[in-house]
Amino acid sequence: MAAESRARWMTPETRLVALIAVVVAILAFFFSPGGIQNSDGRTVFLLTESIVERGELNVDDEQLGTPGVGGRYFSRFGLGLSLLSVVPYLIALPVADTFGTDSKFLLQASAGFLMPLIAGALTAALYALGRRLGAKPRASALVSLGIIGGTFMLPYVRDFSTEAISALCVVVAVERSLAKSPVMSGVSLGAAALVRPQSILLFPLFLLSEWKADGFRSALRQSVPLLISVGINIWYNFVRFADIGNFGYPDAGFTTPLLRGTVGLLFHPSTSLLLFAPVVLLLPFGLLALGWKSKSFWLLSGTLLITFVMAATWTWWSGGWGWGPRLLLPGLIPALVSLAPWADHGWRRRRTPLIALFVVGFVVSAPTLIASTRAQQVFDGGGVVVQPEIGMRNPIPWEQHRLVPAVVSFTRTHLYERLDDHSLRYIDTWQFVVARVLGRGGFLASLVVS
Repeated sequence: MAAESRARWMTPETRLVALIAVVVAILAFFFSPGGIQNSDGRTVFLLTESIVERGELNVDDEQLGTPGVGGRYFSRFGLGLSLLSVVPYLIALPVADTFGTDSKFLLQASAGFLMPLIAGALTAALYALGRRLGAKPRASALVSLGIIGGTFMLPYVRDFSTEAISALCVVVAVERSLAKSPVMSGVSLGAAALVRPQSILLFPLFLLSEWKADGFRSALRQSVPLLISVGINIWYNFVRFADIGNFGYPDAGFTTPLLRGTVGLLFHPSTSLLLFAPVVLLLPFGLLALGWKSKSFWLLSGTLLITFVMAATWTWWSGGWGWGPRLLLPGLIPALVSLAPWADHGWRRRRTPLIALFVVGFVVSAPTLIASTRAQQVFDGGGVVVQPEIGMRNPIPWEQHRLVPAVVSFTRTHLYERLDDHSLRYIDTWQFVVARVLGRGGFLASLVVS
């Protein structure tokens, strides 16, 4: 029986998927920042630190936290990624003491290295969804790799943030629903809501789709993990703010006019979906090819529509400081998989524009592998620092391209200097963080590991 089970799993296609996932994970590890620069990621990490070190849920940081019960400060993000980060934190903790004053660097890096694993898992999940939609291996592999590298998903599979894991959970939820596994679909979608509570608004769509396609009993089975997820979110809100409806954003809501947010998400140079993911020009063809009566069409298009409306009407529809319209990722990433069966049915004609648009998307986001997007906040003298009139600052692609020579030059001349206040000016990969923290020996060791 065990031999049969191994034979069933170790098929050529399984090995192909594993190889693709491992390659993506290795590349994401190579380009990982090795630290946590963005404020959202630091807040998530502070909660992990609080859970492990003090057994508490408050972060007690006035700048990163939100005021809550007892005058303490709490993370405004879901529990999901903070809980997941407990594992690498505990693994690194025994070694961290030997780093002395740099122990926090190691602990943050250990949490950050979760992202390459998530990147590999997301690639495999995208491939599985493509196959579930009826695409052949070649189209599924192309589209899964294109989504990771040829859209603005690229920086989020290396930075410590909730975008990649949230997209992963939604992709798995769709795939498991189409595979007639309602419990696992509910578990994955419930996990997405623990990472980003906004995902709760997707619950009715999944339940209605399940009910219509597979009956009331199947929808009931799917609802159990979803109700548990809602219960955990309610408990977490009460613990933090003594208000079950307070998700940590008392100063925000769905207050932006839909038209204004839509125009910004489609056309503003710092958040244009067409600019950061040009492959969306083909998306209508992919979705319609599924058949508008199919369960897959309603799950993918419905998830995208709900996510888009949520983002466009949110107070900070730009998503704050982030690369591209990041609030759209949990809905956009699974929807793009519809391009796999679409391309498969006209492979010779359709693969060329598909590949070309993925290449353009990669060119747009490629500089984020070298320079932190936040470097646009510190470099001056060349008009690099920008302030779009959208309520919050956001990086712009052509300015990011201009940063690369400056970042490389600064790194070359200050490689082993502990200029903590200038960290955003360095090449944004972990090898150069090690060089600043541990000196020449650490840098050489990091090159060996690389």
